[in-house]
Amino acid sequence: MTIITKSCAVLVGIMLFSGYAFAASATKESTEAGIKESSDIGSHISLEKNSEKSIGDIRVEKMCNSVTMINFFGYGTNIGLVTNEQYTLLIDPVPGHQKFNLLTNIIKSVSDKPVKYIINTHRHPDHSGGNQYFTDLGARVLNFNQSTAETDAILAQFNLTVTPVNSHTERDLLIFHQGCNIVFTGDVFDNSWHPTFYSGGLDGLSQSVAVINQRSNKLTQIVPGHGPLANLAVLNSFKENTVYWVKQVLIQQKKGLNVEQIAQQQAIQDAAKRFDTQGRERFISREQLERFISRTIEYVLPKLSK
Repeated sequence: MTIITKSCAVLVGIMLFSGYAFAASATKESTEAGIKESSDIGSHISLEKNSEKSIGDIRVEKMCNSVTMINFFGYGTNIGLVTNEQYTLLIDPVPGHQKFNLLTNIIKSVSDKPVKYIINTHRHPDHSGGNQYFTDLGARVLNFNQSTAETDAILAQFNLTVTPVNSHTERDLLIFHQGCNIVFTGDVFDNSWHPTFYSGGLDGLSQSVAVINQRSNKLTQIVPGHGPLANLAVLNSFKENTVYWVKQVLIQQKKGLNVEQIAQQQAIQDAAKRFDTQGRERFISREQLERFISRTIEYVLPKLSK
């Protein structure tokens, strides 16, 4: 599925959106301008299966009858909305500061079922920071530190299965929707940035991608933690680019170069650019490149010898 990520013209009479300034980093820090929210946004969103609608800097995509993805372009986290006959379950419901009312209106436009459950693909605030808002409204955050018969039963009600892996953090969740052939990866796979595989290293990322491949096929829709929707070909390319990146850093390190010197090498700059799937003019700054190199050396290379 080709995903158009360009912002549409602002719809007159609905709302006015201000732009965001977004600097990509491992923690996805963002700065946000003010936004005028419209309480009747729900009446303006009507989607058929496998369709998309952009309103200002928000993308709402109905991936199948029971799964919708919502993305606030400036903040970047992909939010999953899964419904059954009674309830709505949210995956990583974080739209950015002061936008929860707007997100609630969008949710209501997609489903009239109350938000009952929340799953976070991992603990970082750009994926779990919306928990308190929705729990205050009556939702419950599902904890998968230890699988129970109750959590398994809840997942079954939404046709979901969860597989824990160690890649971006020590406990990432891969969330599969069996009926719709969709997987939510969290930041195991970020389709807008370079890999942040500092917990599990190269092995952890490779094992996570292997799990996805085993459970998927060429028609599987892959929802990354950030960035456009993808398929197995894009995911596997991401993994191969990560292997190539680690190899290039290791080569330069063996030459005795420091981080600043490594960042100056054309081979390293080219290797980093491979992760730009959107053809941006300026994908990564020198400071961000040096941080990526430093963290690769500190957290990833030592695991290669084990």
